[in-house]
Amino acid sequence: MQSKYAHFEKRLPVTVLSGFLGAAKWFGAVPLEQWPEDPESIEIALSNWREPYGDRRQEIVIIGIAAEMDREFVIECLNSCLLDEAEMAGGPNKWSTLPYPFPAWHPQDEVKPHIVESD
Repeated sequence: MQSKYAHFEKRLPVTVLSGFLGAAKWFGAVPLEQWPEDPESIEIALSNWREPYGDRRQEIVIIGIAAEMDREFVIECLNSCLLDEAEMAGGPNKWSTLPYPFPAWHPQDEVKPHIVESD
């Protein structure tokens, strides 16, 4: 079965990185008395602060050469991932029954580092 996003995959080659990169914690998960005292860190935390979540958030970063990227196409790809109103109204129990829209994950496709043996 072909992914419903197959037509995007040829025009938008990206590598999806998931998981937690780095050792930082959200400030919202750290007691105030353990926050760093430097003004720059506090300014960063507060600039991203939104109640009730604090500075917890998800971000998508697309890296590429701006002149070669089709901004509208990228937006179209991302918007196509959103639930429609009926799907959204279904809630988590309904969401768990939606078909998985992504191609199968094949661990052998992972990029392996190239190691050069020295004499």
